[in-house]
Amino acid sequence: MEPQEKIEPKNSIASFRQSESVIEIVPTIRNESVILIVPTFQNEPKEQTAPLHMSEPEGMTAPLPRSEPKAQTAPRNLSENWGTRFRRTIIASPGCWLVKFDYKSFHAMMMGFLARDLTYMRLARMDIHSFIASHMVGNPADLEWSDPDLRGYLKEIRAEFPEIRNRNAKAAILGWQLGMEGGTLQKNNKDIYPKRKNADAALELIDSLFQPCVRYREDKIMQAHKQGFLLSTYGYLRWFWDVYKICPNCHYRNREKCSRCRGLGLVIGEEAKEAISHDVQSNSHGHLKDAMLELHRQGLDEEGRLINQVHDDLQFDMEGEKIDTLVPRIKEILEYPNPRLVDSISAPQGLSIQVEVKIGANLADMEEVKI
Repeated sequence: MEPQEKIEPKNSIASFRQSESVIEIVPTIRNESVILIVPTFQNEPKEQTAPLHMSEPEGMTAPLPRSEPKAQTAPRNLSENWGTRFRRTIIASPGCWLVKFDYKSFHAMMMGFLARDLTYMRLARMDIHSFIASHMVGNPADLEWSDPDLRGYLKEIRAEFPEIRNRNAKAAILGWQLGMEGGTLQKNNKDIYPKRKNADAALELIDSLFQPCVRYREDKIMQAHKQGFLLSTYGYLRWFWDVYKICPNCHYRNREKCSRCRGLGLVIGEEAKEAISHDVQSNSHGHLKDAMLELHRQGLDEEGRLINQVHDDLQFDMEGEKIDTLVPRIKEILEYPNPRLVDSISAPQGLSIQVEVKIGANLADMEEVKI
């Protein structure tokens, strides 16, 4: 791929927002630098330049947080396309291209793997959001179809119902994977789920379609309740104190007749959703870190100029003449079956998650390339 022409950073943000200050961020990765233009929402920037750096993991599930700026929360869908215009100010260095490797349905694949739900994994590899959307619009995809037929139908759903797929279905499946209840899902997405009953219906739909995942979630909640902790494959430990609590209706007495706890005497506590998400998130980020360590061992993080990790993708500021050589090598490493995540049913050879590759001159205008 030919190197792109030099882009003057200040020209790319000339029309961004006249009332906002702009900081030039120059992150340094092993003596290499790439210019990022990042708007600040404060009246005056404290510094004119600041490093983009990796801080220590803060949570029990150990994602890789970012600060100065918070790259993981770079806006996408602000009003008047401000999100897109913001991302367009993040540009490649002269002679380079931004290359993004994005794990497809990252947490969905991990949930299916842990729950031993082959149907869930099959749909995650195709397009699980379009599958849920097909049920939401009353034209459900048939799991008896062959992979080519099912993939083709999900592609049609994605094209015909983009709002339902990208907003309703995506929010529901993400919330469901993280153990959200209907009230929380509705509160976080009031524009697409105006009432609690709408959010409840979406979550109940997903429950009905993926019973192995439902059983896995229930087992994890009970395990956290009985043990008081969960320990993931990668050694991330979390203690739990409020997974279940005494039912406020029956107070554990006369529980056989209680409609709320259904005879259990206990109801879900505040930490139940964390019990559901703990292994999914910690193993997902452990899988990503394993891949990043292998890139480092082979020197590809430096040669390809790895500049950022955001959620489930890696971003490189790659020299144009190296793209044809490095991109296939990096993709192969990221998709290699993980020997630490092996299951006789869901991943006998080790879990492998597909990677989507996009290339562009800036973070907003990127095109997928087939490798």
